[in-house]
Amino acid sequence: MTIQYRNLPESYLADAQLPSLLEKLERQVEAPYADSKGLTTIGIGFNIRQNRPYLALVLQELGVFTASDAQEVQRRQRNNLGIETEAQRNARYRTIVDGFANIINTTTIVADPLAGPGNSTSEQALKARLDVELSQYVSSGSSSSFAISAPQSFDIIRQIVQGFEIGPDLDGDGQGQFLKDDGKQARLDRRLTAALGQSGVP
Repeated sequence: MTIQYRNLPESYLADAQLPSLLEKLERQVEAPYADSKGLTTIGIGFNIRQNRPYLALVLQELGVFTASDAQEVQRRQRNNLGIETEAQRNARYRTIVDGFANIINTTTIVADPLAGPGNSTSEQALKARLDVELSQYVSSGSSSSFAISAPQSFDIIRQIVQGFEIGPDLDGDGQGQFLKDDGKQARLDRRLTAALGQSGVP
């Protein structure tokens, strides 16, 4: 028997459908909340306690790195310092992520089924601490609240699937990004290609 293969019209990780599919499986929650394991989570199930790249993506959506970049440019101008290197920028970004991660890791949160996700006393206390940390970078309007909207969650999902960079390559050598991830789609494609190659399927 001959097996016939055909190309799928689109990836099962399609940008247009995946967010709405995930939202059906796991609700969108704007503020930090305790998931079923008690882990700090936000948006559509982003575990920001154990997964630092997810936390970094959330901070990127909140404008933290952009705001910090602007602050650093002003600081260097005031002090007649040279242009920041990739290593210096990455160290600054690492310090930023560490600051938020330390708050998350040292604050125990417990869900309140009656209040709903993000609304328990401990969850609100965590958010208040994160809001204070966020105010060091973004200090006005709704952007100073550690919370992400559904469109922001969808953007994070797109980047997780399709790949992302945080902190661009400044010198053009293709390296030096603070975070670089090829995305789940690329990793899946590599696994499928390797599996098909081992099976002898062209």
